[in-house]
Formats: sequence, C-alpha cells, structure tokens
Amino acid sequence: MRFVNKKILNKIAIIIPAYNEEKYIEKTIKKCLKIVPNIIVIDDGSKDLTYSVAKNTGVLVKRHKFNRGKGVTLRTGFNYALKRDFTGVITLDADSQHNVDEIIKFIDILSSSKKDIDIILGNRMDNPKGMPLIRFIANKFTSWLISKRVNRKIPDAQSGFRYISKKVLKNIKTKSNGFEAESELLLKASLKGYEILSIPISTIYHKDIISNINPIREAFMFFKLLIQSFLLRDNKKLK
Repeated sequence: MRFVNKKILNKIAIIIPAYNEEKYIEKTIKKCLKIVPNIIVIDDGSKDLTYSVAKNTGVLVKRHKFNRGKGVTLRTGFNYALKRDFTGVITLDADSQHNVDEIIKFIDILSSSKKDIDIILGNRMDNPKGMPLIRFIANKFTSWLISKRVNRKIPDAQSGFRYISKKVLKNIKTKSNGFEAESELLLKASLKGYEILSIPISTIYHKDIISNINPIREAFMFFKLLIQSFLLRDNKKLK
C-alpha cells in the first residue's frame, strides 16, 4: 500500500454537503472513510432519507431544518471545522460525481509542499468528456470571467472538489447562499492574494441524477457577484 501522511490526514476534515442524496450518500461516505477519518456531512433539509442514511454510517451529521442552499451548507461545515481546529478541509459532493480516491492527490500535494497551501482546486476541464454541454459552456465562460477579473488562471471555477486551508476559512467569508458561493470564495481569495493551485480530477456525471442547479438563477447571481467585486474598491471589504 502506498504511503499516506497520516499526520496530515488526521488534521483535515472532509465536508460533504447533501440534499436529497439517499441513493449515493452511504457509498460516498464509506469510500471517504477508507482514506480520511474525519467526515462532516451537512444535510441541507433533505426530504428523503439522506439524514438517517448518513447517520447510520457513524460519521458526524449536521442538519438544516429546511433547505438553505449550498453556500449556507458549506459555511455550516466550515464553521464547525474551524471550531475543531482542523488545518483545512476538503469539500466534495455527496452524489458520487467526484472520484473519492482522488482525495489522495490533494493529500500528496499537502505532504510534499515546503510551504503552506491556501487552496487546491480540482480541475475537470483538461478532460471534460461526459460533462453536459450546457455545464461545459457555463463553466468555461464563468471560469474565464473570474480569471480575467483576478488576473490569474482559474480553470474550473465551478468545481466543488477542493482543499481550503484554515487560514482561508478564517479570513474569507462568503455571503452567497447558493452554488455561486463556490465562485465567490475563489474570487475573494484571489483578490486577497491567496494562492490557488489546480490539479486534474475526473469528470463524472450520472445520467439518473437530477441537478438542483437553476441555470438562470445561478447565472444572475454569478454576474451580480462579479459586478459587486468591481464596485468594492477596497478589497478589505471583500471579507
């Protein structure tokens, strides 16, 4: 078996936001537990059995009484991780559309780096085969816009598979409630000078999964976020 730095593993929490994911959540959690011992699931007011299925795996599960959005769900996980003094978190989706085995890629970079790493972003865009066309176009466009705004390459702004350090979690506060919160964090972190590394990850889409993303709403919220970043001349206000 390949060497994995257990000291780093024990100081990182896996955060899994979940909404109506009873079909895939158990598989996702069990695969994570084979790699990392600290798993935090946040059930965002699911109407199915997501909460009970996740609880039965023995990991920590926090629950919103009603659906509040991915941005709020992530903040719930971030706040808990900060209270428990984890050095960082890795976020991934509950629906098995991220290859859990690739957590090791993030750990390898953290283990080999001689300096602190702020954010590691999973990048699907080098090999996007299987990604629905509308998602591919939206991702390419929003990633290009953010890259132009922050003057650095952000290849996959919509990727939810990422490592975020404790320092970033403490100093960058998102306000968005929906999926755009993931872009907001990258935007604010970039403007504040935090380093963002990108690593290739698999592109996985299940045909039987119904997306919770409303493309019109998310497009509107993204452009609102981008415009606000230009209006805030003083980047200290981006906290």
